[in-house]
Amino acid sequence: MNIGELLVELVLAGLITLAALFFPAYSMGLLGFGLSTDALAVAIALGFALGVIIDRSTDTILEGWLGLVRLKFAEKVTAERNALVGSGLVQDVFPEDWLRIQILVNGSEAAVRAMEALRTRIRVARNMVVLTPVLTVSAIIGGWPPDTRKQMANAEAAVLFPLFELVALISAVVIARWWLKAPRTSTPAATVPSRASWLASAVTAWFGLHLLAAAAAIVFSDDQTTAVGATAAGFLLTALAALAWERMTVSFMALLWNHSRFTDPKKLAAHMSSGSRSTQVPSTSIQEIS
Repeated sequence: MNIGELLVELVLAGLITLAALFFPAYSMGLLGFGLSTDALAVAIALGFALGVIIDRSTDTILEGWLGLVRLKFAEKVTAERNALVGSGLVQDVFPEDWLRIQILVNGSEAAVRAMEALRTRIRVARNMVVLTPVLTVSAIIGGWPPDTRKQMANAEAAVLFPLFELVALISAVVIARWWLKAPRTSTPAATVPSRASWLASAVTAWFGLHLLAAAAAIVFSDDQTTAVGATAAGFLLTALAALAWERMTVSFMALLWNHSRFTDPKKLAAHMSSGSRSTQVPSTSIQEIS
């Protein structure tokens, strides 16, 4: 992926986030946006800065799920791995970083392009998983009837929703980084306490907070049926984005694994067997989290 594509991706993610955060205040006439050159330049700059934050935050929030997907893939290729190194101890049952470097250093141009294309799609899907709930709640609040808008203080409309999103984002990141740590393929599950699972994860906390926010916003909605429908549609799109993210992540891991397995299996076997830290295939932990 070239730097231009990455910049566009980050700016778009940031602009979508800005639109979601301030749409309620805009719909209530509290904010106005001009189309001057200076305004567009500021918007793009803010979009880029916010896009970088969102990209890193979404990566952290989905870290637990990524660890689970990696463990399940490691279990899936157990027979292939055993054919390379036997059924004993290995350094890492799925050395993803090393496999990625092998494609960048030794892979063909087509392999590198395929890897980068999958990484781009994974990032887009990952951002959709996190941002779609924000857009859903923003749309519901922005659709409040005029009489409700008059009852709400300007500060509540302009500040509380972005503030809620900031607190929710920080909370989800803290949960992912310091509480529900992601499982790893390089360390036996028995020696590293990890409470991460599909439900006990930062993603669940993120979804739960926005489901509560959507429920609160529906209370003030003039057409609650439409608001409920919008909430259902938003979370359905989120679920589809999560499914797409999971499928593309598995495809990405399969590309990394199969490239090294077919192009240089001896080098892959030597790397997995080397080092002082060795771990068994975490099949037990995978059965527990499935």
